Amino acid sequence: MMPRPAAAPNTAKAYITSCRLFRQANAGFRLQQNRRLPKIRFFADASGIRSEPALPRVLPATMKPLLAFLAFLLCAGPVFASIGAEPPLVDKVLVVKSEQKLHLLRQDRIIKSYRVSLGKQDGPKQYEGDQRTPEGTYWINWRQHSKKYHLAMHISYPNASDLKRAYQLNKPVGGMIMLHGTPTDEEYPEWFFHTLNWTDGCIALTNDDMREIWELVKDNTMIEIRP
Repeated sequence: MMPRPAAAPNTAKAYITSCRLFRQANAGFRLQQNRRLPKIRFFADASGIRSEPALPRVLPATMKPLLAFLAFLLCAGPVFASIGAEPPLVDKVLVVKSEQKLHLLRQDRIIKSYRVSLGKQDGPKQYEGDQRTPEGTYWINWRQHSKKYHLAMHISYPNASDLKRAYQLNKPVGGMIMLHGTPTDEEYPEWFFHTLNWTDGCIALTNDDMREIWELVKDNTMIEIRP
C-alpha cells in the first residue's frame, strides 16, 4: 500500500482553523438569547482560511438624537415620578374632647385646628345609644355626602377595647360614628349648633370646616380621640 502523502502545511492549518470556528459557532447556538456571539465572516487567502468579527452596524445619524432622548426619559422618568408624588398633607387626626378641638397633624406637628361639637353626654362611649363620643384610636375608612349633615366621614368605631367593654356590660356596642357637618335648619342657625355639644356621639364641625377637612384628610387616615 502506498503511504498517504502528508498534507501541505497551509492546508492543515486551514483545516484546523475551520474546525475551531465550527465549534465556536455551534457553541453560540446553545447560549441564551441575550448572549450572542459576534457574527463571524470568513476569508480565504493564500495562507488559508481566517476569520474576522463583522463590523457593527452603524445607526443613521438621524436616529442617534432620538435614541439619546429615549434613554434620558427611561432614566429620568422614575426621578420625576418621585418628585411629583408628594406625601399626604395630613397623616393623623387628633381630637381632644376636653378642649373641643380637632387637630390635623403631619409628622406629629399640628398644621391646623378646628372647634368641634361632641356627644351630649361626657365620658367615653360604653354602648349603643349612650350619646357619648368614643375615645381611642381608629381610622377614617370611608366617606359619603349626607343630606342631613352635608359631608360625613366614617370613624372605624368599635375597636377591640370597645367590643370587650360592651360585651362585659351585655349591651350592643353600636356604630356609625361619623365626622360630619352641621344640619341646615330654618329654626336654628349653624352658629347655634357650633356652641354646644349636640350629637349622639359623632364629631360635628361647621360645614365650611368640614369641606376643608374633606379635602385635606384622605381615607385610611388615623384618628385618635382623647378625653
